[in-house]
Amino acid sequence: MAKKEYPIAKITRPNVRGIFERERLFRVLDDGREQPITWITGPPGSGKTTLVASYLDARRLPCLWYQIDEGDGDLATFFYYTGLAAKKAAPRFRKPLPLFTPEYIHGINVFTRRYFESLFQRLKPPVILVLDNYQDVPMDSGFHEVIREGLSVIPEGVTVAILSRSDPPPALARLQARNMIHGIGWDDIRFDRGEADALITAKSQKKLPDEVLKQLHARLDGWAAGLVLSIQKIKKEKIDLQSLGSLRSGEIFNYFASEIFDKTDEERQAFLLKTAFLPKMTAPMTEKLTGMSDAEQVLSTLNRRHYFTGQHSSGEGVPVYQYHPLFREFLLSRAAKVYDASTMYAIQSEAAGLLEASGFIEDAVELYHQVQNLPRLVGLILEHAQAFLTQGRHQTLGAWITRLPEEALNENPSLLFWLSMCHLPFDPRKGGAIAERAYDLYQVRNDMAGMFMSCYPSVGAICYEQADFTSLDRWIAVLEKIFQTVTVFPSPDIEARSTNSLFIALVLRQPHHPDIQKYRDRFLTISRTMEDANLRIQLEADITLHYLWTGNFPKAFEVIDTLLHLMKRHKASLLPLPVVLLKTYEAMYYAFTGMHEACSDAVKTGLEGAQSNGVAIMNGQLMTHAVAGSLGAGDLEAAERLLKELEIHLQGSQRVIVAYYHYMKAWHALLSDDSQTAFHHITEALNLAEAIGFTFLEALVHHGMALVQIQRGAHKEAGIHIAKAQQIGRAMKSTILDFMCLAARAQLSFHEGNVGETEAHLRSALSLGKKQGYTFFLFWRPSAIAALCAVALEAGIEIVYVQDLIRRRSLVPDEPPISIENWPWQLKISTLGLFDIIREGKPIPFSRKAQQKPLAMLKAILASGGQSVAVDQLAYTLWPDADGDQAHRSLEITLLRLRRLLGTDNSVQLRDGKLSLDPRYCWVDAWAFERMIEDAEQELLRGADIGMRSEKQKTGRSGSAALKPESEGMTGLLERILAIYRGNFLPADTSQPWTISYRERLRSKFVRLILRYGNGLEQRRQWEAAAECYQKGLDVDSLAEEFYQRLMICCQQLGQQVEGVAVYRRCCSVLSSTLGLLSLHPGRRPSTRPSPEPTASSSNASIASTISPSFSLHPLPLPNFLSSLSFSLCSL
Repeated sequence: MAKKEYPIAKITRPNVRGIFERERLFRVLDDGREQPITWITGPPGSGKTTLVASYLDARRLPCLWYQIDEGDGDLATFFYYTGLAAKKAAPRFRKPLPLFTPEYIHGINVFTRRYFESLFQRLKPPVILVLDNYQDVPMDSGFHEVIREGLSVIPEGVTVAILSRSDPPPALARLQARNMIHGIGWDDIRFDRGEADALITAKSQKKLPDEVLKQLHARLDGWAAGLVLSIQKIKKEKIDLQSLGSLRSGEIFNYFASEIFDKTDEERQAFLLKTAFLPKMTAPMTEKLTGMSDAEQVLSTLNRRHYFTGQHSSGEGVPVYQYHPLFREFLLSRAAKVYDASTMYAIQSEAAGLLEASGFIEDAVELYHQVQNLPRLVGLILEHAQAFLTQGRHQTLGAWITRLPEEALNENPSLLFWLSMCHLPFDPRKGGAIAERAYDLYQVRNDMAGMFMSCYPSVGAICYEQADFTSLDRWIAVLEKIFQTVTVFPSPDIEARSTNSLFIALVLRQPHHPDIQKYRDRFLTISRTMEDANLRIQLEADITLHYLWTGNFPKAFEVIDTLLHLMKRHKASLLPLPVVLLKTYEAMYYAFTGMHEACSDAVKTGLEGAQSNGVAIMNGQLMTHAVAGSLGAGDLEAAERLLKELEIHLQGSQRVIVAYYHYMKAWHALLSDDSQTAFHHITEALNLAEAIGFTFLEALVHHGMALVQIQRGAHKEAGIHIAKAQQIGRAMKSTILDFMCLAARAQLSFHEGNVGETEAHLRSALSLGKKQGYTFFLFWRPSAIAALCAVALEAGIEIVYVQDLIRRRSLVPDEPPISIENWPWQLKISTLGLFDIIREGKPIPFSRKAQQKPLAMLKAILASGGQSVAVDQLAYTLWPDADGDQAHRSLEITLLRLRRLLGTDNSVQLRDGKLSLDPRYCWVDAWAFERMIEDAEQELLRGADIGMRSEKQKTGRSGSAALKPESEGMTGLLERILAIYRGNFLPADTSQPWTISYRERLRSKFVRLILRYGNGLEQRRQWEAAAECYQKGLDVDSLAEEFYQRLMICCQQLGQQVEGVAVYRRCCSVLSSTLGLLSLHPGRRPSTRPSPEPTASSSNASIASTISPSFSLHPLPLPNFLSSLSFSLCSL
C-alpha cells in the first residue's frame, strides 16, 4: 500500500466554527500578554482549547500550535515535531532547526535555549506559541526542564499559551519567580451565569425559564462540556434536572455521550466505534475502515455540531480529525463491549495498516503492539529505525523494540542491533552488551554483514564509556579474523565503519600492533572517497590520534588541515558535532606541539560551538586541552581556573577524563614546586590509566611520574617509570615518547650529578628532537629543560637546535645562565674593553647623536650594577642641572627611546621606582665576569680545603695548605674569564665619574683572581705556569703593577734574569707612556739576593680578603711605586 504523508495533527491548529465568543476571557488573555507566558488550567472539557483557538481567530493572531502527548517524553520527538511546525510556520527559512541527536544530551540546556532562540527568530511577532494538553507529559520527565529553558528566552512580541489540566510543575518555579507566567485558572475559565445563559439560549434556540437556567448553571458549575451536551439534549427534549444532581463532570460526560450514542442509528454507531481506534484520521482512512462513502460528511457534521470532534487545518487541503480524549475513551470502552475479540483484532489490524499507509507511524506501531501483529510490527520498526535514529529519537525507537517479546529479539538480531544503537549514547555498557548478543546471533547465522554491523556499536560502546579498554582485545581479534577472510564488503559504509572500528581499537588498546599502520592507511583511503562530509570528519579525525601519539606531527596536521578545508566547503550542511569534534582534535594537535595561543583559540571556538548548539559531549576533552595549553605556556593562574571548571564536571565523566584531570593537576603542582601534591595526583592518574588499559595514557603518566619522582629525590623510582614509559613508546614506535623519556633520563642523571651520563642522554634526546623537529612535550617544565639546554650548550651538543629550542620556548633556568655566552640571549651587551649591543645575533648600530642619551641611560644602569637602580639617582646622574620634575620627564622619555632602541620592552623593567635589566633576556659581560669570578673563588676555596685535609692526614696537624689551582674545571674557567675580561669597564667613558666605582670594582676582582691563582701555582713551585698566568693578566691589564712584581719573581726562580729585566723595562715603558711617570735611573743594578718565598699565611690572607665595591686601583705615587718595584729588582 502506497504511503502518503498527511498533515500531522499535533502541529496543526484546530478549526473552530460557530463558537460562542467569550469576550470576558478574551480581555483576560489580552491583559495576560503583558507577560510572556499564559498558563490556562481547567478540568477536561472546560473549553481550554476552544477558548484559545477562538481567541486567535477573534484577534487574528498567527500561531504555532503544538499538541503534546506522551510521546513527547522522548525529547527528540518534541524537537523533531517542533522543527516541522517551525518549517510549516516559517517556510522562508531554508535551514531547518537541528534535531536533538545524542551529542546534545550533556548540553541539553544550552541546546534548548539556542533551539528556542532560533525558533522565535523565525516567528514574526506578534505571534502565539500554543502548547496544548501539557498534562500528558509525565511529571518525572525531563520535558519540563526543556520547557523551562526554552521559555526563559522568549523575546518581545511572542506569547506562549500553555493549556493544561494541572498547575505548572515545580520545574517551572523559576519562571513563576521571575513573574513570567500569567495564570488563568478554573475559576476564571468556567462559564459565569450570564455566559452560560447566553450560550444555552443561543445554541438551543429555546427560551428557557430563568429557574431552569439557574439550576442548570448550578448543577454544571460552568463546565463547558456539560453545557454543550445540555444544549444538544435541550434541542431534542426537556432536560431532567434531577438526574444531574448526583453526577460529577466525568459522569455527566458519560451520561450525555451515552444519550447521544444510543440515539444514533447503528450505521453511525459502527462508524464511531471503528474510527475510535484511529487516534488521528482523514476522511479516506475512515471510508476504508468503515465502508461508508459519506465518511467525510459524517466527520464534518460531528465537528460542526461540536460533538467532541476536532479538526486540524492542512496545507494540503486534507483535514485531519481527532475525537476528544474523553469521548474517544468512551467509544473504545463501548467497542470492547460490542465486538468480540476476533472482530476487535480485525478492526485494529486494519486501522493500524491505514495509519501506517498514511504516515502516522507512531500510532501504527502502537496499534500493532496492541494486536501483537509481530511480523508487521517488526517490519515497520526495521524500516524506520535509521530514520528515527537520524532524528535523534533513540528513546522512542528503543521503547518500541523493548516492548517486543524476548523470543522476537532472539529470533531477529537486527532488532538487537538497533536496540544497541538506541542505548549507545545513554548507557554504553548496556548498548555494548546488546550489540554482543546481536553479533553472536549473526555469527550463528553466518551473516557477515550483520557481524560487521554489530562490531561497530560493540567497539563504540567501549570507546564511548572509556571505562575499560581491555574489552577491546576481543573485538580486535574478531575484526582481524573477519578482515582476513572477507575480500568484498556488503557496502562501502560497512567497510568504512568496520575499518574505523578496528583502527581506533588498535590505537587505544594495542598501539604496538604490527599492522596498525596498514589499517590506518586503508581507512584513510576509504574515508577520502566518502561523500558525506559529516561522517568523513567524524571518522577520519581519529587518524590524527595515531599520528600525534607516535610523534608524526606533520602528518597529523595534514589530516586536520584537509578536514578544515572540507569543513569550509560544506559549512552549510555540517552538523555541530563534526565541527566541535574537529576543533577538539585541532586543539589536541596544538597542545602536543606547544602552540599555546592556537590551542587556546581552537578550544575557544570549540566550546563556543558546543555552547551555541548544546553539543557538550566533547567539553571534557576540550577543557583538558585548554589546561594543557595554559600549563605549556606557563600560565598557572589560567590553568588553575580551567582545572576548577573541569572539576565541576568530573562527576559522571568518563574515567579517561578523570585520569587526564589528575595528570594535569600533577603537572600544575610540579610547575608550582609542590611535589607532594603532584605525587598524589600523578598516582591517581596512573591507577586510572592502568585500570582503563589505555596504553598511550599509561606511557604519558609513567613519564609524568618519573619527573615528579626526580623532583622528590626518589631517583631509583624515577628510573623505573622512565623505563616503563620508554618500553611502551618504543613498542608503538612513538618517537615523541622516546624523546620525552631520553630527556627525562638526562634530567635524572643531572640531578644525580652524573655529568657524563647527562651529556650522553642529552646527545640522544637532542639528536632525535632535531631530526623530528620537536620543541615541546606534555609535562614540560621550562626550568628543568632550560637547565638541560645549558648543559648541552656548555658541552657543545646540537648547539643550533638547542639555541632554536631556547628561543622558541623563551627558556631561562632558575638561575639565568649569564656565564654561558652562547646562550641565545635576546640582548647581549658588552662593556669590558668595548661597548657593544647585539640583538638576536645582529649588532645594533648607534652612531647617531639622537641615540646618545638612551645609551648613556643604559650605561648608567650598568655602572650601578644593572639591578634596582633608583630612578631619582639615575635622573640626577644624567640630568644634574635639571629640576626634579623635568629630570623625571626626561627620564621617562629616554626610557621609551631606550626600549625602542633595544627593540623590546621586557629587557628594561621599571618597578617601584627602580630600573633593572632583566637577566632573563639580557646578557651582560660584566655580569658573566662576576659570576665566573664567584665560581673561581669557590673552586679555589675547594682546592684549598682539599689541600688542608691532605696536610692534616700527612702531619696530623690542621695547618695551612697550598691552594690547588689545577683542580678540575679551574683551568678552563680561567680561560673563559680571560676571554671575557678584555679590558676595563666602558673604556670610552672614563671621563664619566659614575663609571669609576664599578670599573675599579671589576678590575680589582680580576687582579685579585690572577694573583690568587698565580700564588697557588707559586706555592706548588709551578713557576712556568705561574709566569704564564701573570703574563695573561698583563695582556689584559698592562697597568697591574702586582703582575709585574710576581712575573719578575717567577723569572728569578726559573733563572731567567734576562727575561726578568725585560719585564722590568716593559713595566717602566708602559707606566711612563700611559701614566706619565719618570723612568727609573738606568745605572741602578738589581741585587742578586734571593727573594723570600710567599708564605702560606700571606696566601691565606689573600684568600680571606674581601673586595670592597669602592676599591680603587689608581696609580700609586711615584715613591711608593718605585719602592715596591725595587723589591722585585733587588730580588733579581
